Amino acid sequence: MLLDNLVTSTPPHPEARDDPLERALEEIAVLANSMNEGKRESESRTKLVQWQSRIRGKFISPLVQPHRRLIMDGRLQLVRLVKKVNSRADVSNADGTINQVEVPCLSSDANPKQLVAILCNDLLVLCKEGPEMVELWAVLRMQTMAQPASIVNGNGLRIVDNKAILYFNTQSTSEALTWQRAINLHIPHSQ
Repeated sequence: MLLDNLVTSTPPHPEARDDPLERALEEIAVLANSMNEGKRESESRTKLVQWQSRIRGKFISPLVQPHRRLIMDGRLQLVRLVKKVNSRADVSNADGTINQVEVPCLSSDANPKQLVAILCNDLLVLCKEGPEMVELWAVLRMQTMAQPASIVNGNGLRIVDNKAILYFNTQSTSEALTWQRAINLHIPHSQ
């Protein structure tokens, strides 16, 4: 800020193409930006390590990975879960015999659950909260769609994964929008 005041109060040097004070101000701004980004990254990594130590349950691979960054975390209330399941059905053949075939169906569970959501740059981890530890409930990769999250009914959040569709209630439309934007912006989708 002092350097900014100095630049605005000092007349430009008539023989210099680039004003050294302006260049210094630009370099300091770039350096400050870099330091702030490094601090955010360090805080994110620390929080991710803390989450990993609190989660009970089996991960396919550790939560903390060199490429993984914590985007945001918080509580979400799951209000509905829709999954694809296979059901058996009897089918009559032309000769009168009956065969059983598997038929894909949708199964809906409307049992509300309070969950902790941990959004990283490549997945969303959902856990059931306990007093000190949290129990791993689901890991969503959400890479099947360009926009896996959408807003429904004002403060509802709909998340589409390759195995399920999850419906959450949030405290406000603003919170739902924050989650939607974070998920859609940071989760890479496969082409």
